[in-house]
Amino acid sequence: MITVITTACYVYSGCWLSIEILSHFSPTFEKWSRGNHWMFMIIILLGLMIGVFHFLRKCAKTLSVSHRLEGQDILIEIRVGSIFNSDGAYVISTNTTFDTNMSASPITSRSLQGQFINKYYNNSDHLEQDLTNSLNSDENVVIKNKQTGKTQYDVGTVVKVSVEEQIAYFVAIDEVNELSGIESSLDNVREGLGSLWYYVGKQGVLESLVIPVLGTGHSGILVSREQMILEIITSFIAACTGKKFCEKLTIIISEDDYQKHEIDLEDLGSYLELYCREVHLKTHDIVSPVDNPIY
Repeated sequence: MITVITTACYVYSGCWLSIEILSHFSPTFEKWSRGNHWMFMIIILLGLMIGVFHFLRKCAKTLSVSHRLEGQDILIEIRVGSIFNSDGAYVISTNTTFDTNMSASPITSRSLQGQFINKYYNNSDHLEQDLTNSLNSDENVVIKNKQTGKTQYDVGTVVKVSVEEQIAYFVAIDEVNELSGIESSLDNVREGLGSLWYYVGKQGVLESLVIPVLGTGHSGILVSREQMILEIITSFIAACTGKKFCEKLTIIISEDDYQKHEIDLEDLGSYLELYCREVHLKTHDIVSPVDNPIY
């Protein structure tokens, strides 16, 4: 509504300025326009029509960009929406203790892990049992957290769970501190991404992956959403130079993040296209997105 009114006001201002200029140079036009109610009605209608058109055009702004890796049948998409409305295996970040208790901060029902529990499980204990079973079946490094007394795993540990025919990969990128809070870093995300691609590759199933913008929510990593998206793209493409392990990667930007942080999908799409075309380059030749001057 604000967009419509603002645009209409701009139209009215332009029309009034034109009328004033024409009236100054043409007494005949001034006489005709004075008290001409139809002209004013048309100007008001025109302003509202242009305002509505501008609003609809703004709403129709691109909400998805995608590109295929050159020489490989792998599609990378960046899309605004919900991870749970996307087809493919979900990637969900978690902490190194794989704690699922939503009554303890910062794991809340609003977090991605909390939403996953509410959608697919009766309670958090059920998910914790599935995670424990998967952790015990894999060879993982286990240590004891001295502050919390809980079993803790290495940063980058990946666990696969399957519920109601939905697959999810839980990636440990958050470390639990002495106050039972979580801490993370860009290095943790990089470690987690590398482990994720390797883990998925070992499964031998070419499935689609759906991943959120990791580390920019409760983890509190001081990296912008755009930079983290570029980090995911770069890491994924680097991994794909050695092996094809999925058909499609969808990076999901939440609607709230898209609006609040004014993420520019067109710029991200340009970056994505550039990297997809240069997939033949060696991994060490790919520039880190955090150091890229685009942002």
